[in-house]
Amino acid sequence: MEMNETDGLEVAKKIRQTDKDLTIVFATAYAEYAVQGYDVQALDYLLKPIELDKVKRVLKRHLDRQPTIIEKVTLESQGEVVKLALDDILYVEVNRRECEIHTLNGPVTVSRTLKELSEELSDNFIQTHRSYLVNVSHMNRLLKTDIELSNGVVVPVSRRLVKQVQERFVTHNKGAVFYDD
Repeated sequence: MEMNETDGLEVAKKIRQTDKDLTIVFATAYAEYAVQGYDVQALDYLLKPIELDKVKRVLKRHLDRQPTIIEKVTLESQGEVVKLALDDILYVEVNRRECEIHTLNGPVTVSRTLKELSEELSDNFIQTHRSYLVNVSHMNRLLKTDIELSNGVVVPVSRRLVKQVQERFVTHNKGAVFYDD
């Protein structure tokens, strides 16, 4: 709290002028400043010597307060700009020169190749067939020549890609793999 030219509380006040959401934690040997920490919405006030358990507790509280980051992709569909949450995309199916993106909220059609779309989506998508790109998070069951998705839709897996798809499924599900005939 106490520094040569200023104190930690003044620094925290200046921070609050420009960033109201930044997490502030005071770490000091001076207990008498603890109440003033509330003036700047400090998350916590750690007294020295600082124990590791207290640091872990503060870090957990900080992480619990953080909003969930939703990754989105912005695409143009039939002349309109559409933002899709990556977690909402089940799979993509190519049909001629258009890709139909199947989401939890229904299909969206875009004029892109599967390769172009694959490059725009996260690494959580895998090509299962020359015409399909699947969100690994929505792969429910691995069948012999298909994948069943979380919504019950069955998507084909080509012989050429089956080993790669199986490996991703197993990795994503931490070894829990079920085969059906």
